[in-house]
This record gives sequence, structure tokens and C-alpha cells, in this order.
Amino acid sequence: MKQINRLSGSKWTGVLLAAYVVMELFIFLKLSYKLKTGMDIHLFEEYQTLSFFLHLPLGLFIVCLFWKERKETIRKKELIFDLEKVTLRHFTLFNNNLYLAIIVNNEGTITEVNERVTDVLGDKLIGSHFKDLLFHKETSKSLENFEDVLEGKMVDSTDIIRDKHENPVYIEYKSIPLIMQGRIDGVCVIAKDITEKKKLEEEMNKDLELATILQQSVLCKPLITEEVQIEGQYIPAHNIGGDMYVWYRINEHQYGVLIMDVMGHGVSAALVSMSIRALLEGLIVRVKEPVLVIETLNAHMHKLFNDHTSSLQFFTALYAVADTKEMNLTYINAGHPPGLLVQSDHAELLKSNCVPLGILEEIKPTAETVPLKDPSQLLLFTDGLLENIDGTAMYHAVNKLKESVLANSQLDTKGLLEILLHDGEISKQDDISFVKMAISKFRHI
Repeated sequence: MKQINRLSGSKWTGVLLAAYVVMELFIFLKLSYKLKTGMDIHLFEEYQTLSFFLHLPLGLFIVCLFWKERKETIRKKELIFDLEKVTLRHFTLFNNNLYLAIIVNNEGTITEVNERVTDVLGDKLIGSHFKDLLFHKETSKSLENFEDVLEGKMVDSTDIIRDKHENPVYIEYKSIPLIMQGRIDGVCVIAKDITEKKKLEEEMNKDLELATILQQSVLCKPLITEEVQIEGQYIPAHNIGGDMYVWYRINEHQYGVLIMDVMGHGVSAALVSMSIRALLEGLIVRVKEPVLVIETLNAHMHKLFNDHTSSLQFFTALYAVADTKEMNLTYINAGHPPGLLVQSDHAELLKSNCVPLGILEEIKPTAETVPLKDPSQLLLFTDGLLENIDGTAMYHAVNKLKESVLANSQLDTKGLLEILLHDGEISKQDDISFVKMAISKFRHI
């Protein structure tokens, strides 16, 4: 605005016009004097006519120039008024913004703050360096970000600063270079206070950690007898998930093992799987028959969730009962990835023979029984494992899994996973569960 005022203050046109009037008056008085002292009247009239036609265009030009300058002055005054309104509007937005707004110069010194900053951080910031606000100066990236902004970049980041009571304030901020006359002349920082959001996230993380511990605690510990050895591995995609596996000794020579995968991920899937988990021990040991176990789980899932929610909830499962006396395996696969039964260097697939549980109100599953050789191995897994082995097609993943299991049948689930997942390169798209059951013939003493 000061530049505009200097431009509009030019008065040379008015001075020129005044000089022209004085000059014309001087010429007129001089001619009048000469006329009185004996100048020829005809010569005087000719000279006056010539002077008129010579000076008239010059006078008109000066008048037009003056009028143009006047209009320009009025326009610039209007522009100044408009700029003052814009400046006032911008100042109002800056000062009454709900976000924290700070202006710093190229040295990092705070030159201007809005009222929100004063309320949260105090009223003694002007003149101090912004690094004094940082809660962790040694680990903060804001100093590095400041250098990037001075190079003309806009930076989005997060940090922790101190409030006026020295308490931590978590912020998300955007740093914007202020460009004046083609060069960077300071930085504007707009920050959002996310302290409450951060506290909620920390509380949620604590709850998730507790939920993770609880879910891990209900997974069955390895079961080792003279006839069977059962153990498993569980890798959730999001701390907790919808995978679950259990195994129980039903009687002296029968063992039941179940693996399941609830639709979805995270907390909702974990709640469903924990609800199902509460039924399993009593159900498997008491009911025994695979058909009745699967029918009961289906009825529970459908009644508990699909009767009370608009969205469809279901889970896949594979339940198998190994009889080490009769040396056979009875199983039902309810929409689950096929299990692998390894016997004498040959792997047989236990393919799906039932719909997933919870979709239909009533189902009529059929159990299949296969003979077991002494010894045999049963491997159960969820689709998260197959996706990590080969994400293109389940068929290729199952074949790769068969080859790895046959070549490394002596390894436990942890050792097999290290081979299958390429030394720990795990995609976090889905939960991974893997169960191995080694079966030998029951020998009664």
C-alpha cells in the first residue's frame, strides 16, 4: 500500500498546467504592453492568432493528461481501500482461526501469532525462536522441515510442542513459504491440535494390546502324547484378528482339532471368533461327532449375529477328529482352504464339502472319513498363508505348500513358516494361522 501511495502522489501534471497558465499570462501582458507602446495592430492580431493555435493543442494535451492522472489517482485510492478491506479480512481469518497460526522469519524467529496460539502456548512467543516450542528438540524433524520450506517447498508433518504450562501438545501442521517480490520472506505455519485424538489412539492401542494378549492366551498350547503332537502358529494382520484354532483330547484315542477364519479383519472379526471360541471346548469334548459340532456352530453363528444385524456374518472352518486306535480321520470342511494329509510321501487335499457357517439358518453337512497310515501328518491353515505363498491363485499356493511340506516334513510349524514366508517377508493383508498334527497308532499298554 505504501508503494501505491508513492505512485499516486505525483503532482507533476498539475505543476505543468500551472506553469502553462503563468506563461500564457506573461505573453499576454507583454503583448499588451508592446501594443500600448506603438506596436502595429495588424501584426498584434496575427501574432495573437498564431499563438492561440500553437498553444491550444498544448493546453488541451495538458488538460487531458491532468484528467487521466486524476482518474488514475481515484482508481488507486479505490484499490487501496479494497486492499485494506482484504487485509482486514485476512487478519480476521488469521486471528480468529481455530487452528494455531504462526509466522516466523527466515531465521526462525516468531514474528506473529493468532489468538489461538496465545490461548494454548502463551503470550510471550513473539521474538523467540520456534525451536523453543519443540518438546523433543533432539528427535524433532521440524528444524529439517524448516530448511526445506525456505527452499520453496510446502511441508506437511507432525510434532509435539509445549503449551504454556509445559505440557505436551500433539500437532499436525503445514508449513508454507511466504513469497514477497519473488523471494521467500518467512514461513507461515498452520497447525491442528490433535492431542485429544492422540490420547484416544493411545488408549485404543492399550486396549488392543490387552485384547491381543487375551486372544493369544486362548489359543491352545502344544499337545504332546505318545500318539499325537499338535502345535500351531498365529500371525494376526492387525494385532488381533478373526483366525482361531483349538484342539482337545476327546478320549483315550480320539483327538479333535478345528481351525476357523471369520470374515473380515481386526476387532470385529476378533469379537466373533472369541464368541465362537467360548463354545468350542465343551462342544468338541461333549458332542464329539463332527456333523453335530458343525451344525451347532452354524446355528450359533446365524442366531447370534445374522438375526440381529443387517450385514452378513460368517466364518469358514475345518474340523477333524483323528482316531489313533482305528487309524482314521473324520473331517468336515466348511468353505475353508483344503487341509493337507501327508502319508508316505504323498499329500492328500481335504477339500471343502460344506458351505461356510452362519450364512444359512440350517445346513446338512456330511462328514468324510479317510484311513490313516502310521505315521501321518495333518496340516491346517487359513487363506492368509496361501496369499503370502502365492497371491495370484490358490491352486499354485497349495501346490507350493505341498512341495514344501513333503520336502521338510520333519520341521515344526515355525520352521515351515520360515521357509514358506521367505525368511519373514509377511504381507499384512490377512491373518495367518498354521496347525500341524503328527499322528501315530495308538498302542494300548
